[in-house]
Amino acid sequence: MRFSKLVMLSLSLSLAWASAASAEDKPKKKTGEEATKEKDSKDSKDDKTGTKGISPYTEKLLKGHKLVAARDFAGAVEAYRSAVAEDDKNAQGHYFLGAAQLLKGDMTEAEASWQNAIRIAPQDTVMQSKVRFGLADLRERQRRLEDGKVAWQDYGKFIADNPKVAGYPNTPGERQKATDRWLDLERKYGEVKARIAAREQEQKDKRDKDAARDAAEEEKKGGKKK
Repeated sequence: MRFSKLVMLSLSLSLAWASAASAEDKPKKKTGEEATKEKDSKDSKDDKTGTKGISPYTEKLLKGHKLVAARDFAGAVEAYRSAVAEDDKNAQGHYFLGAAQLLKGDMTEAEASWQNAIRIAPQDTVMQSKVRFGLADLRERQRRLEDGKVAWQDYGKFIADNPKVAGYPNTPGERQKATDRWLDLERKYGEVKARIAAREQEQKDKRDKDAARDAAEEEKKGGKKK
């Protein structure tokens, strides 16, 4: 499975997760006098703490998730940026922003966002797992294959050290083998390319030598006629 599909799957699951979280943020059903004193829905949505309704931060995350599902990656990036601006200490916003940036094709920006996520949440093993997976795949996309192998090793070790974290334990070995095959093909291609270049140079040298000889003979013939 390509990582872009895993990202879409992760974001889809996160949409359900965030929706559930937002439901928990909603006030408990009140009765009697308490219900009559409750502010209207607009006031609840404007509550920055999320104690009386869905918080602006969660709203923006959900908006980003929906835009990703609609494959509006540029719009999703903006929505997640807005969430990060609302709460830049929450690693989720940085992670989702990086995922959307990757889907949009902005690999450098995605890496920066993911590095922020792991910096902010060093003890969050789920987040660490997701980001490590993403960074390993990112190295491959950047054609940093040797770095990618190291990153997959790091991800594999992390999964092994944290067995309670759901992950893809077989992927690191598979990706490292695929990388070794690709590097071997590149090496062989490089050797073939070098041989072709050497042969072309030999042919050019021969043509230049033949041309120089022909020119010298023509000059010699011209001198004899004089």
